[in-house]
Amino acid sequence: MRLSKNFTLKELTFSQTAINHDLDNTPCLAYIRNLEHLTKQVLQPLRDYLDVPIMCSSGYRSAQLNKIIGGSKNSHHLRGCAVVRLILTRLVIHLIL
Repeated sequence: MRLSKNFTLKELTFSQTAINHDLDNTPCLAYIRNLEHLTKQVLQPLRDYLDVPIMCSSGYRSAQLNKIIGGSKNSHHLRGCAVVRLILTRLVIHLIL
């Protein structure tokens, strides 16, 4: 499911830890809407402004996943309202060169 022009639900819910522990990390519809809002209001405008691809991790975590990784009990990830590790691919390459 595409959340915005350059971001997908799969990208913002992917977790190797969830896979390793056989956990379902699928958010409910309300949390999908939160992720959609996050991408359309924050991530997509940032990507458009910088004009570089952005890779994100951990936009949503199920309660089980959050507990396993030691996340805060009040983490915004539990509601799809946060993102960790924005990797600005092309910008990083330019800075290295």
